[in-house]
Amino acid sequence: MIRPYSRAFAMITASMYFMILAGCGGGDSSPTSPTPSTPTPPAPPPTPVATSLTVAPSSHTLASIGATVQLSATVRDQNNNPMTGQTVSWTSSNTAVATVSGNGLVTAVSNGTTQITARAGNASGTANITVAEPMPTRITIAPASHTLEEIGETVQLRATVRDQRNNAMSGQTITWSSGDEAVATVDGNGLVTAVSDGMAEITARSGSLSANATITVASPVPTTITLEPAAHTFGAIGDTLQLTAVVLDQRENAMMDVTLTWSSGDEAIATVDENGLVTAVDNGMAEITAQAGDAMGTAAISVSQVPANISIEVDADDTTLTEIGQTLQLMVSVSDANEEPISDPEVTWMSSDEAVVTVDEDGLIEAVGNGMADVMAASGDVSDMVSITVMDPDADADGEEGEEGDDGEDVEEINYVPWDGVKVYPGRVVFENIPILGTLTLTGCASEDPLVSVLGPDGLKDIDILGFKITVHYSVWQRSDDMGSTWTDIEDTRVMYDACAYDPVAAGKYRLVGDVTLDDVRNFRRSENTFVVP
Repeated sequence: MIRPYSRAFAMITASMYFMILAGCGGGDSSPTSPTPSTPTPPAPPPTPVATSLTVAPSSHTLASIGATVQLSATVRDQNNNPMTGQTVSWTSSNTAVATVSGNGLVTAVSNGTTQITARAGNASGTANITVAEPMPTRITIAPASHTLEEIGETVQLRATVRDQRNNAMSGQTITWSSGDEAVATVDGNGLVTAVSDGMAEITARSGSLSANATITVASPVPTTITLEPAAHTFGAIGDTLQLTAVVLDQRENAMMDVTLTWSSGDEAIATVDENGLVTAVDNGMAEITAQAGDAMGTAAISVSQVPANISIEVDADDTTLTEIGQTLQLMVSVSDANEEPISDPEVTWMSSDEAVVTVDEDGLIEAVGNGMADVMAASGDVSDMVSITVMDPDADADGEEGEEGDDGEDVEEINYVPWDGVKVYPGRVVFENIPILGTLTLTGCASEDPLVSVLGPDGLKDIDILGFKITVHYSVWQRSDDMGSTWTDIEDTRVMYDACAYDPVAAGKYRLVGDVTLDDVRNFRRSENTFVVP
């Protein structure tokens, strides 16, 4: 090999030689050029020597036993030029971890690290090799806990095995077991089945690794019971009420088809059947209970009869009193909506005309003066009325003892004066000449008329329209079979503080009469006209 500096020296020498020739000119007259000397050849370059060696890759991880990786070595001389054909030897610092062939093929033997060295002459290089085959390091179960709410209910558990790098490993053999098979069982696939109430630990194992899941079996148990309605008051004996029970378990979930036991705290007041149907028996209070296991709910039941029917019990022959001061004891029966008698009812008594009869709080009537008056008994929202007639021949209209006629017969009898402005027709009563209103036609009762109800909330009592004053203490329709010679009261039409239209069917002559105070003058009055039903 020609060294670089020898080649340069030869070139400089040749250049100087040609310059000398050029300076001497040409032709025969030119002097003869001297013959140049032969240059000395340069010394050969030094032999390349392996100086450095690099291994690629410089590091590598083998993920399984038996896995391989091919390493390569690059040898360079002292001038950093790659050298070919160099003999390279390979060695492993730990053949228990990985071995290396003469060609640099590394084979994993076991987990660990080793250093692979390549040598060429005095040059060497290394590569770091790690063998890390995945190894099970832990196992987990999902879900880690669960509650089964019904016997026979199931839940699927799943176990995951993870290696040292927390990667999930597949193909691992897992065995399952239950810590208490009387509570819950588990099959080979991790399916758990509830057997009875309680708690059991389910274990998953893989090799030396294990994990647990807590399984609770808690079937629904009635915990609270609410009755609807929670309270009720019966107004009549024999009335019934269906109670409804809402049952909640320990997790406050509604339970269906729960067997309930019903009972009454006082069956003399109210009874209850097996379905929660309550029946009123007598006035008072009783607590109804529904029970399931240790849970119970109650409803407060009251029975308080409400008067729906009232009847004054008196013989028709006793409704006429013939002496001032004579008394008559009226009896009354009151019953509820189911016509069950009410014992010791609260009854209010009153007379439509205390100048004729008075009545005390016990229903005892006393005759005060001749005439006719209605005695009313009221209990709650119902009332009944009886007409009492006082006809004492020895008393005048004011109730004082009167004189007998020459023939010794009674001279006192009820005389009706015209009821000015009141005319009657079948099914109608007409009030005329009323201030502002003019004419008021009734086809029902005055108390039911919207205008009258505004003017007098108590009916035709103490009505005052611009000085026109009227109180109808009572009114009743009368019928005559002999065209007016004698008149008979139609008792079903008698009303207090009211006047009602009447559309009769029976043949006869009809009129409306009443005890009326008109413009502060009280009289027995009759309608201005009559009508005939043929």
